[in-house]
Amino acid sequence: MAIPDGNRLKAAKPPRMAQETLIDIVPRLLAEIANDPAYRTGGSAADTATGLPDDQRMAALRANAGRLVMFFGVSFEQVRHAAALARYTDLEPFLVYLKGDGIAGHYARAFRFGLAVDDNAALFRFIAEVRPLALTITLPSEPLHYRALLPLFSQVYGIRTIPFVYDLCPPENILSSAWFRAERYIVENCDGFYSWHEPVPGVSGGLWTPMATMFNAPIGLKRPRSIAYAGSLSPGMPEHNFLRFVETYNDAGYSVDIFDAKGDCGYEPRSPMTRVHPRVPEFELIDRLAPIQFGFAAPYLAERPGDKTFHPGPGTEIDWCNRHGVPGKIVLYLEAGVIPIVHRETAYVAEFLERHNIGYVFDDDGYHDLERALARKDPGEMLANISELRETALSWKQPAGLLAEFFRNANERPRFPRRGW
Repeated sequence: MAIPDGNRLKAAKPPRMAQETLIDIVPRLLAEIANDPAYRTGGSAADTATGLPDDQRMAALRANAGRLVMFFGVSFEQVRHAAALARYTDLEPFLVYLKGDGIAGHYARAFRFGLAVDDNAALFRFIAEVRPLALTITLPSEPLHYRALLPLFSQVYGIRTIPFVYDLCPPENILSSAWFRAERYIVENCDGFYSWHEPVPGVSGGLWTPMATMFNAPIGLKRPRSIAYAGSLSPGMPEHNFLRFVETYNDAGYSVDIFDAKGDCGYEPRSPMTRVHPRVPEFELIDRLAPIQFGFAAPYLAERPGDKTFHPGPGTEIDWCNRHGVPGKIVLYLEAGVIPIVHRETAYVAEFLERHNIGYVFDDDGYHDLERALARKDPGEMLANISELRETALSWKQPAGLLAEFFRNANERPRFPRRGW
C-alpha cells in the first residue's frame, strides 16, 4: 500500500537523538529484571508464605480495596506511616513483598496484613488485580524496577500512586545525575507525593508532613560518654567520612558504637572503645540505641587531594542534599531517646533540632571540639524535651489523618519549577 505523501519518512536524514522516555526505559529495565536472579527471587530463599491468595481471600481484598493502602519497596520510615494509618485512621495498610526479602519480612510485623510472593510477575499482577485505594513506595529505593515502573500503576492501571520522598529532588539548575533525574520523572508522573519537608515554594501536588516518631523506647539511664552512628557508611559515599572522627572521640574518652546499615563500611577499629555491629533491624536497633547518649548524622562531606575535609560549594547536588535532606536516622535517634548531633550545613535538620532544643548543632567542620560543644547545653534538658515532644509535637496522631485524606483524594500531578526554587 502506498504511503500518503504527508506521512512519508525522510530517510535521507539520520534519526535525531531524543531524551529518554518511559517507552525507552521500561524494556531495558524489564530485560535487567529478567536476567538478574536477585530480581526474580527477591534474595535468598526463605521459609515464607508465597503465591497469590485463594479466590475467597482475593474477593475479600477486592471488596475492601477502597480502604487498602498497599506498600511495597518499603523503608522503615514507611513502616511508621503504616503503623500510624492502622492505629489512627480507618485505612488498612497492606504490605506486599518478595519471597526471601528479609528486611521486608521483618517490617511485616508492623502490618496487620501482608503477602510474600514468589516473583515480580506475581507481585505486579496482585497489585493490578486488587486495585487498592492507593499504592505507596519510598523514593529513593532499590531495586530499580520499584522506582522506574511506579508510574505504570497510575497511567496504565489507574491506581493512585503516591510515593514518600526522602530528599525532594533538587532544583532544575543543579539537577545533573541520572539518579535525581529518574526520581524527578517518577514523582512527576505519579498522583502526588508526601515528604518530611516544609512546603517548598513553587512545588505543587505534595503533602508536607513533619518528622514524627512512632516506636518510642522508654528513656532511662544512659551509658556515660557514649556515641552512636546508625546508617549507611559505604565506601565512596559522603557519609563514610564519619569514620575519620572516630579515633578522635576514643582519645577523648568516648565509646563509639557503629551500626553499619549495609555491612560494607570495612572499618577496623583501632580501639576497644569502638565497636562495629552488623546490620540490626530497626525494631531491635531502637532498643540497642536506647542506652547511648548521642547519635551522629554525618555531614555529606566529600574529599579531594590535600584537604582533610571538603564541603562542596553551592550549586552541587551533594551541597543541596546536605542542606535540604532529612536523614531517617534522626527520627530513629529520637525514638530511642538518643540526642542527635548534626553539622550546621545540614541546615534543615539543624534548624529543626535547635527550634525544639533536642540536639546539638556543630559549626566545626571536623567536629574536633566535641567536649566543649557538648558542655554548652544540658543533655538532661534535651532528653526531657525529646520525651515530651514524642507524645505531642512529634506524634503521628494528627499527621496520620492528613495522610489518610491525601491517599483518598490526591489527584494532582506533582510539578516542580524549572529554574530553581
